[in-house]
Amino acid sequence: MPTLTKLYSMEEASQHNTNGDCWVVIDGKVYDVSTYLDEHPGGDDVIIAATGKDATDDFEDAGHSKTARELMETFCIGELDPTSPAIPELEICSKKQPSEINQKLKDLTKQYWAIPVAAASVSVVVGFLYLRRKAQKKLNAARREREREDSWNSRTHSSFPMMNQPVQKNTLYVGGLAEDVNESILHAAFIPFGDIKDVKTPLDQATQKHRSFGFVTFLEKEDAVAAMDNMDGAELYGRVLTVNYALPEKIKGGEQGWAAQPLWADADTWFERQQQEEEMQRIQAENKAAMEEAEELHRKKMAQEREGEKEEETEGRVNPMAMAEAEVLKVEVD
Repeated sequence: MPTLTKLYSMEEASQHNTNGDCWVVIDGKVYDVSTYLDEHPGGDDVIIAATGKDATDDFEDAGHSKTARELMETFCIGELDPTSPAIPELEICSKKQPSEINQKLKDLTKQYWAIPVAAASVSVVVGFLYLRRKAQKKLNAARREREREDSWNSRTHSSFPMMNQPVQKNTLYVGGLAEDVNESILHAAFIPFGDIKDVKTPLDQATQKHRSFGFVTFLEKEDAVAAMDNMDGAELYGRVLTVNYALPEKIKGGEQGWAAQPLWADADTWFERQQQEEEMQRIQAENKAAMEEAEELHRKKMAQEREGEKEEETEGRVNPMAMAEAEVLKVEVD
């Protein structure tokens, strides 16, 4: 059964030629595009200029896509009455001399094609540069990781034998967190360096606030190294961060081996112990120096006392020869 559509004359369609009421005739169909004027890429003036005549050539010359044609069908309100007379002054349109409208539509079409092509070219260049940069980043990260690992091992193995255990190269300890920093802020601060697997800020059971440190786990080791190199010593919310590898901790008792879920050592406590040990060594060195100085003073004092006693003993002794000489001198004087 044929579909019945409403028929419009060209004269009737030409009366709808304003911004608020705009009809166009394309390929024998009448379209009400009043609601589409603001969305048209070429501007509403291009469509308004195509009203009151058969705009099929204008539409085809613009080279509309399949999507644009499908969208156009949603605005169809009927067909052009073939028996209605054409408007004389709007009937003549030379194909050999493209109208200003056609040329404008073509220019706009070229313009909108040029933008995706340029964007695609830029994307290819950026993608190539990104791959080169990522490869270089991995090489630099591997080198920095070896250097930092050597430095870390030499420092911890020589000074703190108790810390001779493997580090988690994907997980970073982040100390010095301000009170306002939460897991979301910590995640946002480290996400520029690579994909993050997990972020944790252990809470104090009494206050239910984090203990000024947290842990950030990256998917890639080189991303963790890059984050450590850039964020160690950086400032976040007015606090200077301390970023280093996280240290795993065994489950108490030892029977169960390593934890199924990594249980991170309280790194802040380790740094406190490190500071305390250094302070104790300093105090012991000072005490040792003070004791050595006191012992030296005591030895000098004892030596002086012994010298004084010798002098007194020497003076107190009776010298027979001296007494005899004194007696002789006394007799001679008498």
